[in-house]
Amino acid sequence: MRGAVALVARASVTRARARAATRLASAAPRNLEALEAELAKHDDLYYNAAAPTLSDGEYDALAARVDALRAAHALAPRAVGAKRSGNFRAAAPHAARMLSLDAIKVGGDGVEAAVAKWLKKAQRACKGEPLGAIVCEPKLDGLSVSLRYEDGALVQAATRGDGVQGDDVTANARAVAGVVESLGARGAVEIRGEVCVAVDAFRELAGADAANPRNYAAGSLRQSDAEETRRRRLRFVAHDAVGDALGNASFAEKRAALDAWGFEAALPARVVAVDGDDVEACAPALAAYHAELGARRPAVDSPAADELRYEIDGVVFKVDAAAAARAAGSTARAPRSRVALKFEAEVLAATTLEGVEIGVGKRGVLTPVAKVAPVAVGGVVVRSATLHNFAMLRSCLGGADVGDAVLVKRAGDVIPQIRPAGGGSRVWAPPAACPCCGARTVVDEDAGRATCPNGVRCDDQAAGRLAHFVGRGAIDLASGALGKKKLRQLVREGVARSPADLFDLLDDRDAAARRLEALDGWASTSAAKLLDALEARAARPLPLADFVRWREQRRQGDGGGVAALAGTWGALWAALDADDATAAGADLARGARGRARRRRRGPRWPPRARA
Repeated sequence: MRGAVALVARASVTRARARAATRLASAAPRNLEALEAELAKHDDLYYNAAAPTLSDGEYDALAARVDALRAAHALAPRAVGAKRSGNFRAAAPHAARMLSLDAIKVGGDGVEAAVAKWLKKAQRACKGEPLGAIVCEPKLDGLSVSLRYEDGALVQAATRGDGVQGDDVTANARAVAGVVESLGARGAVEIRGEVCVAVDAFRELAGADAANPRNYAAGSLRQSDAEETRRRRLRFVAHDAVGDALGNASFAEKRAALDAWGFEAALPARVVAVDGDDVEACAPALAAYHAELGARRPAVDSPAADELRYEIDGVVFKVDAAAAARAAGSTARAPRSRVALKFEAEVLAATTLEGVEIGVGKRGVLTPVAKVAPVAVGGVVVRSATLHNFAMLRSCLGGADVGDAVLVKRAGDVIPQIRPAGGGSRVWAPPAACPCCGARTVVDEDAGRATCPNGVRCDDQAAGRLAHFVGRGAIDLASGALGKKKLRQLVREGVARSPADLFDLLDDRDAAARRLEALDGWASTSAAKLLDALEARAARPLPLADFVRWREQRRQGDGGGVAALAGTWGALWAALDADDATAAGADLARGARGRARRRRRGPRWPPRARA
């Protein structure tokens, strides 16, 4: 009898986990849909509007989140580029897809080790075909364009678009310097390259309505008047050629053909021979090329004698041998025989320190944020920089005081950092009292960390915990029903300090509606929207994994370990009651029951009656 009960319990747990996994799987695509919509918006801003609002690093981080979700749910890789802008007529499809490039990720072992790893990967992808050499080129930061020639005559210029079809910009491209009208080649040939503006020319355009040369070039090519494009001093720089006329030409031979046809090619380029028995042996030469070009990157506001002509954001490594490149093929987004190695951006700009604000996190950690006079750094306006803890505050500001000059650095093209610009005697110490509630702080000098011990009695902590509770990954309250500003207001006005307080509003909906409508900035519509969202959420079971994420124990993380707990509360109780529970399960059961007894007030889930 006991064995039969155990089998039933195990079956119940298995079915419950399967149902919960199905719910989580359906929730992930919803999150993915929102992220993809955000990514598509930024793709359109970058490729079509020439007005990006994210830095390269911020965009790459968003794209990585989308790619990881698609891979986790066995979805096809996302498309290249962006949908056509609609401002120009559609071009004929590209002869071959215009792909993107994967990027080498540099870890703690440094650039040379990362390059060596890619070389081994490329060798495997080429399936035994000799690589011959690696051609190194600058990675120009311009607008990708493909020029189509038929029997030597230019018939179409098209933007990348979605990699298959782009906008027809032929009339404007003819007004760009470096676009050759005719080639000495038979058949169909497509020349791929970047429309750029030389950095020295951009410096002379003091009134240019663009943050950087790339945005200026992209916007200039999309003018409705080709004569206006002609006045913009753009140039076409070629970096590839595809077509039957090229036969089995190696990449180095393609570069020679581009030169013979009158195109400007990306310079300086370098051809590094590859030893078939030891492909990693050329990694130092490739890393040296990357370092050399990094030292010669042009800065818009500070010209140098040996700087490169065009703005670049990295270098490109290409397998030279045609047979090897053909054998390697491509993924849905990028060729396996080519890769980008981007620069770690370190752009400095001088500004003034306006103050240091102290924020209080949901767990009471005090975080200093440096406020500076707005300054453009690498095309992005920086107004603040998070300093994480007080040891970092002292390290970054040195002795600088409010009103002193500081330097702003954008490291990795993402996170603004602060450096002292000179001397100073200011000593930055953690505050003795919480800036929100006034409680005496607990300071860990070794870690450079200060915390407020007041828990949810501190308004900032209470609001932060509520924001985490209603967000994605926890109960996922309906979007727009309760933002951070409104949460802070509810805490400040004494309406809610805990998740239970929020759901207690449903005990008397009419009274709750009147109380909410009396708050500044609220009305009947916003009050009803919040109460409707709470009712809808209370009617749906909360997956166990989401409950655990909301509780957010220290060192818990948010990865597969939490997702493995996916199940219903009924399944949990069944596991706790199973006669054949393992020793680990029994320990878990005793710990969970002990914690449940100690809680005076639990969440609305699980229901009081066991399922």
